[in-house]
Amino acid sequence: MESAAGRDPQRKVATVRPFQDVELGATGSQQNTLSQVPQHFLIDRVYMHGDPTNGQRRGVALNSGDTQVLNSYFADFKGKNVDTQAIRGWNGPGPYLVENNYLEAAGENIMFGGSDPSVPNLVPTGITIRHNYISRPMAWMNQGWTVKNEVEFKNAQNAVVEGNIIENHWVGGQQGSAIVVTPRNQSNTAPWSVVRDITFQNNIIRHVSSAFNILGYDNLAPSQQTESIVVRNNLLYDVSSKYTSNSVAGPARLAIVGAGPKNVTFDHNTIDNDGASTLFLYGGATPTGVQIAGFTLTNNLLKQNSWVDLRRRGWAGTAGDRSLRAERDDFAQHVRGRAGETVPDWQRLSDDRAVAGRFRQPRECGLPARGEEFVSQRRHRSQRPWCGLHRADERDQWRFSRTASCHAARRHATGRRAACRHATGTGDHADGFSTVYRDGNRLAGTH
Repeated sequence: MESAAGRDPQRKVATVRPFQDVELGATGSQQNTLSQVPQHFLIDRVYMHGDPTNGQRRGVALNSGDTQVLNSYFADFKGKNVDTQAIRGWNGPGPYLVENNYLEAAGENIMFGGSDPSVPNLVPTGITIRHNYISRPMAWMNQGWTVKNEVEFKNAQNAVVEGNIIENHWVGGQQGSAIVVTPRNQSNTAPWSVVRDITFQNNIIRHVSSAFNILGYDNLAPSQQTESIVVRNNLLYDVSSKYTSNSVAGPARLAIVGAGPKNVTFDHNTIDNDGASTLFLYGGATPTGVQIAGFTLTNNLLKQNSWVDLRRRGWAGTAGDRSLRAERDDFAQHVRGRAGETVPDWQRLSDDRAVAGRFRQPRECGLPARGEEFVSQRRHRSQRPWCGLHRADERDQWRFSRTASCHAARRHATGRRAACRHATGTGDHADGFSTVYRDGNRLAGTH
């Protein structure tokens, strides 16, 4: 592993520490200007793991610039009463590409921010998280590991989270949201901290206690306003209150949104959840007021359950509530779907529990049991469904190593196809999502 900066023997580039496998870049006085940041790293076809019994704090500390993490396998990053991550970055400018990896961790599988940058005004920028399997074993639920979320942005901008499977999350160290978008000036030395221009699209999110948590401002220290968050064309199913490691049931929501973020969009998503509310909106303390200016909710298939949206007492009817309704949807008419109100064709709500049984399984390959060969999730150039293929003679379709296995870095490609569990018949989309049918008709709001 080498970078342009690595040719300078006085420049700190990469370090292996007892509590993390690889540290790219540095923090503190060793890296407090952009000129000190090492650049141009590639981690490809690498197996990083913690101890199966004791775990490990972190796989990669991503405090470099222009770095790619590809085709690799991260496992057993877990700990008790401590945050753990497969990948985390906080003191590097980017850009970053994290693609076609298996990412397994207890605390946060992948995270940007969470510690204040040593470089003034630094915000990790240009982040792409694509075609990864982001998961953890369900067996960990009762083993006491500290579990918080799976994808978290605390200080980041211009990011795309696309085409991933995000699964197996429960209420543990936090309230149970798998994806967290919350600006944090962690030690009160980085008031420039911000989360903005983040897009989540074409992902499958499943077997989780709740999906998104979007916060407008840090409620503990000064920060910038969260803005331009887009959640589009995702399939969420088995979002359930049963996923918890303690006596607190999971909220089982699409999202909780509050503290005044700006320009938040939910478009073309399908969610099957069993929480009391699908969307929870609240006020919170903000320097700009509780208005969610530019809130957009369109073309979604949502569950009615007890409420589609629930607003915390004292917020409904305020200026923030009026702003939200006026911005796009006439929220009360188009979302709540109460008797006598018209629900437009492009956004239909259903309290029919039977709909859940009509979801077709997404086209995807099952991840093999731990210890078996890792299944690549890189998709065919012709947009074939999610289906792993290890044949070395098909590298033009699946750019995967002839000799390396992501899981053990010692297995060889077997030349056999991975077993696939995918649905057949009309309505299955080549991009890995499935259409929901009811009485022979395509439900509005599906992909």
